[in-house]
Amino acid sequence: MRAFRGDAGRPARGGDTAADKLKAYIQATFAEDANTRNVSAALLAVVANDLQLLAPVREHQQRDVAGLVELGQQFPRAAVVWLATIGQWFLEVLDVSPLKGDQRQQVMEELLRLAETVQTPTATANTE
Repeated sequence: MRAFRGDAGRPARGGDTAADKLKAYIQATFAEDANTRNVSAALLAVVANDLQLLAPVREHQQRDVAGLVELGQQFPRAAVVWLATIGQWFLEVLDVSPLKGDQRQQVMEELLRLAETVQTPTATANTE
């Protein structure tokens, strides 16, 4: 799964705003092919036997949430988009997603529209 914050040192596709990063995350997640999902499913099976193997995943998720928290008042909306994206990814990894074809595309487009409304807070506006 792709990181929301782009911790690999390269900017997210499309720009550096919160909306750009969130949209890049959605696009990358929905673009994963069946082979990638099969590998992810195999990894889930392995970690089911040793929960300590999930430590890097927990760290990854904590970094993602930290990036969302930095959005201040925009956090709830960004978190909902992020969670919906992860939820769809997980359903696809388990091969139980009811969304196929046009429905899947429509959901992705709606998530992208919602992500577009997430604004990066300015230094003065983020005084929570």
